[in-house]
Amino acid sequence: MTGRNDRIEDSSLAESPVERMLAEAGRAFHASEYLATERAARQALEELRAGPGDGLSEGEALTWLGAALTQQSRYQEALVKLKDAERKYGEIGRPELASRALNYLAVVHEELGDLDKAFEIYQRAERAAEAAGNVEMQARVLANVGEAYVNLHRHEEALAALGRSAALLAPLEEHRSLFGWCLLGVARIYVELGEHATALEVFSSALDAARKGESLRVMAEIHTALGSLLVDMGDQKEAVVNLRQALALAEEAGVRQEVFKAHLALSRGYEKFGDFRAALEHYRQYHEARGQVFDELAKEKIDSLSAEIELVKVRHEQEISHLRNVELASANQLLERQKEDLERANELLAQQAVELDKLSVHDSLTGVNNRRYLDRHLIEEMERSRRHGHPISVAMLDADHFKLVNDRFSHRIGDVVLRTLMTIVCKRKRRSDAVARYGGEEFVIVFPETTAEHATVACEGIRAAVEEYDWSEVHEGLRVTVSIGVASNEHADDPQGLLDAADKCLYEAKQTGRNRVVTR
Repeated sequence: MTGRNDRIEDSSLAESPVERMLAEAGRAFHASEYLATERAARQALEELRAGPGDGLSEGEALTWLGAALTQQSRYQEALVKLKDAERKYGEIGRPELASRALNYLAVVHEELGDLDKAFEIYQRAERAAEAAGNVEMQARVLANVGEAYVNLHRHEEALAALGRSAALLAPLEEHRSLFGWCLLGVARIYVELGEHATALEVFSSALDAARKGESLRVMAEIHTALGSLLVDMGDQKEAVVNLRQALALAEEAGVRQEVFKAHLALSRGYEKFGDFRAALEHYRQYHEARGQVFDELAKEKIDSLSAEIELVKVRHEQEISHLRNVELASANQLLERQKEDLERANELLAQQAVELDKLSVHDSLTGVNNRRYLDRHLIEEMERSRRHGHPISVAMLDADHFKLVNDRFSHRIGDVVLRTLMTIVCKRKRRSDAVARYGGEEFVIVFPETTAEHATVACEGIRAAVEEYDWSEVHEGLRVTVSIGVASNEHADDPQGLLDAADKCLYEAKQTGRNRVVTR
């Protein structure tokens, strides 16, 4: 998250090895290289604990480590390190220096959904920054508070926090990028309020500030948000210009998260303007770029864990050599501890592998499986069906008039609709059934060992449940229905043929009035 990056000193100014490691940790964090941040911070801690100790540097190292773990969603570890950082600053009598650690500690609680605790810690972080005279850190904390309120749609509180942050940053020329990021939050509020003219003015000011700060990532974020607004306003030319600019800036900055966000925004824009070929191409590039991010993150995590395990093994061997002349009972006790360390490391690697595999095959928005999982799973199920002579059916489900939901109620409400829709589907499916996002608002349900007739009955129950759901809980005036097409392996003998058959039935359901189930 751009507003949560701290100012990083030039690593060339650091003199001692520990100072160089801490500067490298900060530089890597600023560049969104969180595993590199983690490695540098851990190396600094090892150096500090092997020497006479330096409470100030140890607090900083713990802070960077906790921040990196937070960005990797390793929240339990992050909580421990950030609390250790706060305690370390207290031990040396400098509690006001804990503002950064407190800021990230609040972020962890916010990400975990404990908003009351998050806001309480944000207040402590702001007070600490103010006591330390750290205006820049105080502004960062307020920016995070403002963003949290934006995401909660508490507009007045968001504007108050972002306004205070912007006021602190206004005279700080070296922090124009953060000032632009604050203005981006303000613009998002005006977009949600439907005050598009005001939003456009704020976007313009945000871009001016970001350009002065020379932050390519912040400029990319602003252009993506501005382009998305222009898409909703129907200004095709300016929308495409801004979204292409966002993509170019994100690629130049090398921030791949912003690259795939820009591709997704371009896909939605071209789809709205009727250029379906371009929309499909950007949607393909979105999935490709997003997949690369998660694949490389998975590889880096596994490599990091493997390196930790190798380090434990090396230490184990060193201890064995050292203990050759030590009493056998003591040696056995130490060896047992080393064995436990190895077992814990292997367990951690196995857990991470499971989590990373789950990450690579799940849709981040709805929580169900993604297209990658569907392609693999359907091949396996059809092979099992052929081997045992069992039927298999698939259903293709599509939210009716979903573009109107986005246009009338906003893309945010559209995202909530898709998540709620999948909650309804998952409550009604069997444990053996699989649900996957096929693309956009289309989803596929795989019914193993199920005839088309029985799958149709199940889908009719889902259709009725969606129609009867109280959608006013999501937004007043909202009504959602679905169309479903069902096909079985009686109609196709390969996965793509089965999906195509279900898609044809879905098309028929939509052509004949929507809110219905059609079976071939």
